Amino acid sequence: MRAIVVLLLVTASVVFSMVYSTSVEKTLPEDLYQWIGTKSANFQYLILSYEPDLVVLVKGWIFSPVSLGKQEERVFSIVAEGDDFRHEFSVKGKRSGIYIYMPQHLLVLPSNTRCLKLGGFTVEMPRRVNFSTRHVSRGGVEAGVYTVDESLRQTNVFETGQKILIRIDAGQKNTGGYSVRVDEVRLAGKRMFVKAHVESPEPGSMVTQAITYPSVLIELQERLEAGTYIVECLLVDRNVEKRFEAEFEVR
Repeated sequence: MRAIVVLLLVTASVVFSMVYSTSVEKTLPEDLYQWIGTKSANFQYLILSYEPDLVVLVKGWIFSPVSLGKQEERVFSIVAEGDDFRHEFSVKGKRSGIYIYMPQHLLVLPSNTRCLKLGGFTVEMPRRVNFSTRHVSRGGVEAGVYTVDESLRQTNVFETGQKILIRIDAGQKNTGGYSVRVDEVRLAGKRMFVKAHVESPEPGSMVTQAITYPSVLIELQERLEAGTYIVECLLVDRNVEKRFEAEFEVR
């Protein structure tokens, strides 16, 4: 679905040295956006794709009850930075009542973009995390994401240096032949993003005629610093996107 959205949104874009930028009026459901800011300045962003390019929607607003009349009220700055590049965009704000809004823009940036700076706030772009996987004989009845210890018992507390395991369940299936595949794991600060999909049996294939509960176990291959982490999981099952969250602590 996101690939189609990206294609539709970039149709009117102009390319300048691998960087695209265009205003986009169509917005997606608000719960899909992440946000950063305060009660008086808030910016929302939605990452549509990481590779081959970073594709992200950005918008925002500031609380500004006093109008500056005919003067230019606000020009918002969007800065994209990587280890070897820096791109800056200027977006003219639009007043509506006591707020000045930064119109939504679509950005297509190099995949190695390290961070975005929106109105002075810094958003770290999620980096790839190395991991290994193994299938679990039985998951839960309902689809979801969980953190477990080495005995596969659910836990949300890990000691520094302890293996961190994440289990993704596809839920109950009426036959065998289903499995969960992990596409990628990314980390930005204390927020982890996991993308996975359910592989279904081919029509007419020989499968076990019994109820199954496909599940996969992710083992992170790097040490995480102490803190509280949020896991956001996107599970695609027959082109239906399901979203789940889990929280765990490293102490």
